[in-house]
Amino acid sequence: MLEAAPATTKRGALTYVGAFIVLFGIIMIPFFLCSPLPLVDYPNHVARMYIIANLSHSADLAKYYALNWGFVPNLAMDLIVPALIGPLSAETASWLFTLVTLLLIATGTMALHRALFRRWTYTPFLCFLLLYNRSFIWGFLNYLFTVGLALWVFAAHVHFRKRGSVINRVGLFTIASIVLMTSHLHAFACYAILVGCYEISIAWRVRRKTGAIPWMDLVIPALQFVAPLLIFVLLSSTANRAGEMAYFGILGKINGLVDIFNNYNAVLDVATFAVLGGLFALGLYTRRIVVHQDMRFGIVALFLIYWAMPDQIFSSFFADRRLMVLVGLVLVASMDLRLEGLRWQRPLLAAICLLFVGRMGVIMLNWHRTEPVFRDVLSVMDDIKPGTRVLAMVGGGITPTIQNPPLDHISNLAVVKKNVYINSLFAEPGQQPLRVVTGNSASYSISPSQTLRQKPEQKLANPFPNILWERFDYVLLINPVSITKDIPSYLHPVRHAGVATLYAVGDEAKVD
Repeated sequence: MLEAAPATTKRGALTYVGAFIVLFGIIMIPFFLCSPLPLVDYPNHVARMYIIANLSHSADLAKYYALNWGFVPNLAMDLIVPALIGPLSAETASWLFTLVTLLLIATGTMALHRALFRRWTYTPFLCFLLLYNRSFIWGFLNYLFTVGLALWVFAAHVHFRKRGSVINRVGLFTIASIVLMTSHLHAFACYAILVGCYEISIAWRVRRKTGAIPWMDLVIPALQFVAPLLIFVLLSSTANRAGEMAYFGILGKINGLVDIFNNYNAVLDVATFAVLGGLFALGLYTRRIVVHQDMRFGIVALFLIYWAMPDQIFSSFFADRRLMVLVGLVLVASMDLRLEGLRWQRPLLAAICLLFVGRMGVIMLNWHRTEPVFRDVLSVMDDIKPGTRVLAMVGGGITPTIQNPPLDHISNLAVVKKNVYINSLFAEPGQQPLRVVTGNSASYSISPSQTLRQKPEQKLANPFPNILWERFDYVLLINPVSITKDIPSYLHPVRHAGVATLYAVGDEAKVD
């Protein structure tokens, strides 16, 4: 039963662990269907990890890239994955990091539920419906990894808030907060909000009962945030980008509500949101679902912040929509299901399991279909000469669907295969430690993180006359559905496969 405490007997504990292994095993299946993983930003991350690990002993990479290890609160992957490269390839190490990210989120949700209710139940297994969310499909891996860490740290806060000495608690949670801040700023901020709201909620109940506010219970947890905030303000270049904000309109906020389920099939995703949202509302009304009393304030606060915050903040896009993933996970962890005596409990559980399997089937289908598309693109890169300069040009829409595999950043794997310069790597000050070498002696450099993308509405655009061709040796043209068919004569075809064509830039194009 969904609300039963399974770990009270050895058999119950084994069943619980077995159910987790089966569910996570299903979650893992897509990971074996496509290489690289078809997450939008993922190839960009893999290339960056490869550069970080190999820059010191690659003359080709050193011509084009540099590292600036100032404090950037977005370093989870950048600190962990390069250390694994050597024994593992860049792609395998990144694959493992991504898998551990989902494991952290699932187990963190379970740990928080256990800390809140002091018992193990099957309720947090509902988080498996949320793992392949829109933030994951976009490849926001540093954020999601830190969300998993934050769930674990918050569970520890709930469990140890009155245990041990104050000095030990403050010291340990200060270290944990610095780790969260270093891993990803937004997830750290959400953790801080959850801790603050949780403690305020408890203090409010104490005040109603005793008439006095337990000020020390509010001050002591807040001390863990002093050091990371000072580090951020004094040392981080990200703080200088606080003014880079943008609002994209109310429609984006409405669409963002579905992001906890949003992956490839809009009809199925919206239906999932509507059905589960309706069941949640019905459960609250009938008191079959009760949200933990000390978590309500934090969940409501995060939800209101979602509506109020900019879509872009600290130069990070979709900052608001990422928040809904954490809201959904914390809500699952905070729910107490009371289904005793419910006649349709078994059919309900069967329907939820069927929904999970159906949604995973859609993901498996999409990833399986993407594999040959990626294979063609990667094969074209084999004819690139090592250490050269590549212009990535991509047509079509960026939003991944079953009909539209995520091709926006696949070109970055040319870095891993051939140690090239490419225009589309993430190398933003205040966001990544990677830099593109710039200056008068580096005429190949252009603005980092700039894939030359032609959107469908541009209708056979002609970007070629505006490119400074002396900066490039090759053009990697991918999915040219919205790019003119009149390819300039100074671009010489080298290899074509599937949706990708490699052109060599002729010397005639580089003459002023």
